[in-house]
Amino acid sequence: ESVRNKSWFLLYLGAGIIAMVAMLSAVVLVPSASVTLRAHAQVLSDTANIDAAPNSAPVKVRTLTSKHDLSQQFHATGVKVTPAVQAGGSETFTNKCGGQWTFPARQIVSTSSGVQFTLQSPVTINGNSSANGPILAVVPGAAGNVGAGTINQINNPNKDPGVTVCLSATNQSAMANGADEVKTPVVSQGDLDSAKAQLEGQLRGTVLDDLTKQAGASEKLADTVDYQDTFTADHKANDPVQTFQGAVSMTGSGAAYNTDDVKKALAADLGKKVPSGFSLTDNPVQSDFHISQSTADGHISFAGTAKGYIAPKIDFQKVRNRLLGSSTASARLYLGTLPVESAVVNQKPFKLPLLPFLSSRIDIKYIVDTGATPTPAS
Repeated sequence: ESVRNKSWFLLYLGAGIIAMVAMLSAVVLVPSASVTLRAHAQVLSDTANIDAAPNSAPVKVRTLTSKHDLSQQFHATGVKVTPAVQAGGSETFTNKCGGQWTFPARQIVSTSSGVQFTLQSPVTINGNSSANGPILAVVPGAAGNVGAGTINQINNPNKDPGVTVCLSATNQSAMANGADEVKTPVVSQGDLDSAKAQLEGQLRGTVLDDLTKQAGASEKLADTVDYQDTFTADHKANDPVQTFQGAVSMTGSGAAYNTDDVKKALAADLGKKVPSGFSLTDNPVQSDFHISQSTADGHISFAGTAKGYIAPKIDFQKVRNRLLGSSTASARLYLGTLPVESAVVNQKPFKLPLLPFLSSRIDIKYIVDTGATPTPAS
């Protein structure tokens, strides 16, 4: 009985060894086939308009706001001119002779230092009497405020001896109200407008920088930004001050859009233009765009172009199923019907009249030549 059991054991052991050898042989010796398909890509380009809005596909848009205040002291450049005023008063004329004498208006009298005054209305002086008449300084200004008893000279260009012998003049009281011209610095409307423009210009840059920083890594601020501002000043136009304080409070509103979304939208639009029987290759779609129209509330229109490569579409599983177990000649004939430029079949470890019967033993490589680096697809 023990001899019989030993025989059965040896028999099973031998069968196991044979099975293992068969499995190893299948792994090493079962043939495989590699099919290389090569096609030349074609360029496909397209232009498209993409519309975007907040909370709406295909482009993500976010509205942004930024508020900043700025105040600064400014110099007033306006000038208020107060004209010079003529000094005036009363001049007393005395006639020590017997006859009557009349001085016309605009008669000139003066001080010994040459400050001149004009009579404002005619004055008649009876014999042996005196009469008064109003006078004003010829030259406006404080220099006309001369003291009493200083205007003693009567202008007598014709050298009339009667004036010299009979008449005299003097001012009983000092001249008054003469004032020099005064220039006072005031805030002009131009100063206010200039201050407002300067503050607005500085704040626009600050607000724009802030809005730009609010945009994320894959976002970009749209071109249109709406600026709303309020200007205040502690003085109004014509106030007599040398400096004033101006302030602007500004709020900027804009929108940031996702640049990757725009590129994807252009690529998706390009995909809709692919002809039947073709497909886009794995090469990245090249795109370029600009904003054709935008509003601060986030409604943006993009005008863009997209370019990619297309190649004949190949159903790899269908090709594998068609090649299973077929002869080499038949396989070449079939592959010749595919829309490719070339098809090459290689067998391992050696050539056989038939291709493998297992789809896993048939490898298909699809190489698309774009004129640069070939792009494999599988």
